[in-house]
Amino acid sequence: NDSGLSIRDVDKEYVDITVKGKRSEVNSISKSDIKVSADLKDVKVGYNNVAVNVKGPKQIDIKQVNPEDIKVYVDKTVTKTKPVKVKYVGKIPRNKEPGETYTEYKFVQVSGASSRVDKVSYLSASVNADKIGDKPKRVEAKLIPVDRNGNTVHRVFLSRKSIHLDVKMMMKKTVPLVIDTKGEVDSKMRLEKVEAPKNIT
Repeated sequence: NDSGLSIRDVDKEYVDITVKGKRSEVNSISKSDIKVSADLKDVKVGYNNVAVNVKGPKQIDIKQVNPEDIKVYVDKTVTKTKPVKVKYVGKIPRNKEPGETYTEYKFVQVSGASSRVDKVSYLSASVNADKIGDKPKRVEAKLIPVDRNGNTVHRVFLSRKSIHLDVKMMMKKTVPLVIDTKGEVDSKMRLEKVEAPKNIT
């Protein structure tokens, strides 16, 4: 935000609210009718106790809010560029493999609390392999910020939420590898063996 600070953690994601009013009026309200907010105007780097503000329809009374305040950990806001990695999900036929994938966005900016952004190793773009054929196809993939173990990193913001990819399946085949040596080894040396795989794909 404009203050150069971002939320890293919040100890409570939800609050319990008790209301009072006529039965018909209480039964008619929904969650969207009650607005819960927390003013972060005066927070500083580190832990902050912030009061919870609740507003509801005029016909009901807010009797209790639990908890009345929440603990918010705030850190400095940073923006860093992270790489995009394409991940194929679903079943891939044994005789096929994803061909070269093209995207104009190989890197995307990630913003948020410094300690959160530092956890992001890359942005995962998942593509359903079942929907890819032999002909080039443009698909949209949602970007998920993940750490080095593949776990989602929450509370960060991306300069793009998704990217478009040009993908297709390629046929693959395993063939024997035959090595034909040319020339002669120096008379003072001896060729003992040539190491190479028997087959290549």
